[in-house]
Amino acid sequence: HFGSVPDFRDANKRDLRNLALLRKEVAEDPDCWMSKVYLACTLHTVGEKDEAIIVADAAWTLIMRQVPEVVVRAKSLDPSFDHMPTGVVKGFTAFAQILLEKSAYKACLTLVGTALELGVDHPNTFFVAGVCYENMALADPDNRMEFLVGAKNSYAAALEYGERPMKDTVLDGASTWKASLRLATVLLQLGEQASSIELFRSIQNKEPELALLGISEALIGMSRPVEALNLLRRVIEQHDSVDGEILAAHICLQLGEMASFQTLLQCAYDGVKEGLKETHRLKLLNELLGHPAQSVRRVS
Repeated sequence: HFGSVPDFRDANKRDLRNLALLRKEVAEDPDCWMSKVYLACTLHTVGEKDEAIIVADAAWTLIMRQVPEVVVRAKSLDPSFDHMPTGVVKGFTAFAQILLEKSAYKACLTLVGTALELGVDHPNTFFVAGVCYENMALADPDNRMEFLVGAKNSYAAALEYGERPMKDTVLDGASTWKASLRLATVLLQLGEQASSIELFRSIQNKEPELALLGISEALIGMSRPVEALNLLRRVIEQHDSVDGEILAAHICLQLGEMASFQTLLQCAYDGVKEGLKETHRLKLLNELLGHPAQSVRRVS
């Protein structure tokens, strides 16, 4: 069955057909949050991002208005009822992903807050909050540490779910490897190197390049530059890593290896637009580019 394969779906205009059907459903029953959630998802899939966010907002408004009563009624019939009605987590996740794509991090955190107030018990909420806080830390140096702590707490909360079976779909890695990666990266920036190394090692099989980069950066922070440089040479050789070149250039400058410093910094500068893995390393790159000893050839 190839109905869900993207190329087949595009060729047969299935998304557009679904869009027409969903619009019809929403018009016939404007108070059905499920129809609006699926309409928002389909609009997003076909690239109608502006309409998607409007529909996702409308769907979430319906959810906030209707779900509390639905939950009360369900618990009166079955006291063991302990999950959100179908479509609530999907609606949250769809709305959150659209907001994240628009870099609307404050609005997305507000959405997280309403989901938690509603009683949504799902790792997606905490993982999304972590992404918001982490990006806000990059954009706001004055409140950087506060946002990093928010990201740390959010990713840690997502990880508490682990591989526990969930009724609703969990974002890929949101309670396992990806949350560990993001938490480890945040811990690096908070100066908690030992804890970050432990997490990076736990995901090394899943993301070898990112794990080794993180371990190397932690070793630099722990004043173990030679160990870090040995790891980074392997990463650069195997992955042509811009992040590795930035970190290795930093070490070479510290060790007085100026020829290597210049070569690595030039490579990092040339590749940074396409190849950077972790945005927080831009700050270090800019510091290195501002060093009096650097002689990078810059493209005008």
